[in-house]
Amino acid sequence: MQRIIRRVIGVLCLLLATPLWAQVFDYQVRFNRSLTESETRVCFSDSIPRMLITGDIAAAPLLAEVQVRGGTVRRKANRLYLFPDSDQLCLTLVQRVKAQSSSYDWRRQRRGSMWFGRDLVLPIGSWLWRPAKLTPGQQIQLSFDLPAGVNISAPWPVMAANTFRIDHQMPYNWAGRMALGRFTPIELKVGEQTLEVAMLDGLERRRNLLDWLQQAATTVAGVSGYFPTARTQVLVLPVGVDKEAVPWAEIQRQGRPAVHFFIDQHRPIYEFTRDWTAVHEFSHLLHPYILRQDAWLFEGIASYYQNISRVRSGLLTEQQAWQKLYDGFQRGSKKIGGAVLRDSNEIMQFYWGGAAFVLMADVELHQRSGQSLAGVLHRFRQCCGEDMGPWSAKVMLRQLDQLSQGTTFIQLYRQQVSRRAFPAVYGVLDQLGVKVRNGRVSLDNAAPLAGIRREITR
Repeated sequence: MQRIIRRVIGVLCLLLATPLWAQVFDYQVRFNRSLTESETRVCFSDSIPRMLITGDIAAAPLLAEVQVRGGTVRRKANRLYLFPDSDQLCLTLVQRVKAQSSSYDWRRQRRGSMWFGRDLVLPIGSWLWRPAKLTPGQQIQLSFDLPAGVNISAPWPVMAANTFRIDHQMPYNWAGRMALGRFTPIELKVGEQTLEVAMLDGLERRRNLLDWLQQAATTVAGVSGYFPTARTQVLVLPVGVDKEAVPWAEIQRQGRPAVHFFIDQHRPIYEFTRDWTAVHEFSHLLHPYILRQDAWLFEGIASYYQNISRVRSGLLTEQQAWQKLYDGFQRGSKKIGGAVLRDSNEIMQFYWGGAAFVLMADVELHQRSGQSLAGVLHRFRQCCGEDMGPWSAKVMLRQLDQLSQGTTFIQLYRQQVSRRAFPAVYGVLDQLGVKVRNGRVSLDNAAPLAGIRREITR
C-alpha cells in the first residue's frame, strides 16, 4: 500500500513539474539484478524523431537487441534511424554492460564503464539512446526500475524517486556518469544548496570523507557567500593504493554540473583536507561550461580560487596562498613552448597563465571601480546562469565587461592572452606587496596596492 501511495505522489509531482506544453518522451528502464543488462522501453508519437543517437560510438556493440512496433529501424554505428508506418513507434532496447574492475589500470579506463566492488559506474554517452536534438518544448523522462537494494546516482534533475528529466539544454555529447549499486545516496547541505553524494564500494563507512567534501564546498561558497549550484552530483570512487589521496578528479556537465573524485581510500583524512583538488574542482562551478579550446580561462579561474578561497576559510595563511600562486606562475612561465596562451597545450602554461590573467583582472576591477571578480561572477550567474553553454572565452569576457560596466576583461585578453609570453603578472605582484627573495614570498603592507591584496584574501 505504501509503495502505491509513493507512486501516486511521484506521478502528481511529475505532473506539477512538467509544463503543459511540453512533449515528454517517457523512457522506462529496467536493470537486471547483476547490473549486467538493461532493457529500455519508449514510445514516440506525433513528432517521431528521425533517429536516436548516443554520445559515444562505443554504445553500438553493446546494443544486443532492438524490438520495434509501429515501424522499422535501421542501425548504423551509434545511430538508430526510425521509419514509422503509423502515428506511434515503440522501441525496446536491450543493452549489455561491459565494464572493467577499477583495480585494473583505472587511469586508462576511467572514461569507460567500471566496477567498484559490486557498484557500477556507467558513462551516459555509452548507454543512453536519445533523439539527436530536443527542441525547447521537448524533454525526456527517465524512470528506473531497479533491483531491490540497488540505488542510482545521476546528474539530471530529479522529478520523483528514480525518475529524472533531460531537456534541450543537456546535449547528448556532454560527458556525464551514472552510478548504480548498493551504496546509500547522501544529501550534504552547503548552506541552502545540496551535494548529492554517492560513495561507492562501502566508502560510507568513512564518514570523515563527508567532512572533507563539506569543507571544500564551504570554502568555495565563501567566494560569493553561497555555493554556486543548487544540486550537484558528487561521486567518490575508490581506486586503491596510489601516490596521493586524490590522484584524479574532474567536473562533468551532462544534466547538471557534477564533480567526480577518484581517491586512494586508504589515506588518512588529513591528506584529503590538506589537498587542493576538491577546492579546485568545486571552483569550476563558479563558471559555466567553457569551450575546451579556452581551457586557460576555466583552469585559470579554478587555479586562482583554489588558493584565494582557502585563505578566506582559514585553510591557508595569506603568505602561504601568495607563495602557492607565485610558485604556480613560476612553473607556468617556464613552460611557454612558443605558443600564445589561448593556443597553448602546455598544462602548466594554461593553468597558471590563466590564473595570472584572472588575478590581474581581479586587481584591476578593485582599482578602477571597487568591484571584485567574485562580485562580477555572482552577477554573471544571476543574469546568465540558465545558459549552460558552452561559452567561448571572448563571449564570456565581453559579458563580464558588460556586467562590470567597463572594458577590463577584453582589454586584458587582447594584451595578455595573445602574447607569446607569460602574462605580465610580476609587476602586479610587486604592487600588491608580494615580495620575493630567493624564491620565498613575504608580504609588504606598505606597498601601493597592499589594501587590495588584503581585500582579495580577507
